Amino acid sequence: MEKKKLKVLLISPEFSVKETKGLARYSLELYQRIKNFVEVRTIFRKKFHKGILGFLYSLFYSNFLVFLEGRKYDVIHAISPELSFTASLFYKKKTITTFHDLFPILYWKDLKLKMGFFVHILSYFIWKIASRSKIIVANSSLTEEQIRKVFNRKSYIILEGIDREKFKKTREKNDNLTLCFVGNYSYRKRVDIAIKLYRKLKEEISCKLIIVGGKLKSVYYTNFDLSSIKDENIIILDKVSDKELLDVYSQSHFLIFPSITEGFGLPILEALSCDTLSITFKFSEIPKEVKELSIECIDLEDAKNKILNLWKDKKGYMKMLKKFKKKLRKFDWNKAAKQYLNLYKKILLYE
Repeated sequence: MEKKKLKVLLISPEFSVKETKGLARYSLELYQRIKNFVEVRTIFRKKFHKGILGFLYSLFYSNFLVFLEGRKYDVIHAISPELSFTASLFYKKKTITTFHDLFPILYWKDLKLKMGFFVHILSYFIWKIASRSKIIVANSSLTEEQIRKVFNRKSYIILEGIDREKFKKTREKNDNLTLCFVGNYSYRKRVDIAIKLYRKLKEEISCKLIIVGGKLKSVYYTNFDLSSIKDENIIILDKVSDKELLDVYSQSHFLIFPSITEGFGLPILEALSCDTLSITFKFSEIPKEVKELSIECIDLEDAKNKILNLWKDKKGYMKMLKKFKKKLRKFDWNKAAKQYLNLYKKILLYE
């Protein structure tokens, strides 16, 4: 007799990586790897229209569906805490919630959020309820530490992965020094610093900067406006497909990654997998297991000097690349999926 599969309700953003970026990739990579082992149904977060009412509608739509459907499943897994509001209230014993960061709670002032205090209070209220889930997963050591401090809860760390079959160099590097920035234009990502670094380098060497990401559609994030940039060596691509993203990483020598804070920092791994080194900054709060795979700089001047030194020292560049790539092996989506499948089984043991 065939063993009955676990029934899992996966609550996530839509699988549109081009539109939703990190969370969409996380959801898609996990779904593709668990679907053959469990019976999985997805409830997608509704896309919201502009304004606070649209935001609230989006927030409660998926949660209402979970309330209606949750009883039919053995496990409810919310990919982010705002999606597990009703699951944690009504189906606590079989709910797993993944936390990727605590930005709106811890950094609402630093990130210059619109309606910052409102967002801070609303996020804390909803995420506090989500923290009541039977099992909490953190995507990094940094997120795990923050969950412990803010909610006084222990969590399992399941690191994000990198598909090294997909993310690999597709072309040779450009002859001229090429930088890239990958991320949305919100204040948190600090695309302005990438542009300032490019301009400092341009004073000493011919170079170009490729910017990928586009504005973040959000009712509370502030975006930089790049429409006034007229420099022909700054190429703005906005949202791109995976194929286009691989091409950007592959032709670039350095990814400039000046985020104020990150729950993980996946572009650093993606770039590295395409033989591109990343530049980060001392002020950036990025999980140590990811930041150690980048070149940390004190300020713009330090970043400029380190880039120029490695540009001249090709052997040094390749040596550093080889050293960092050895550590990529621990970031594996297959391993992450197995860890989640084990947690699904653990939920049944709790019941």
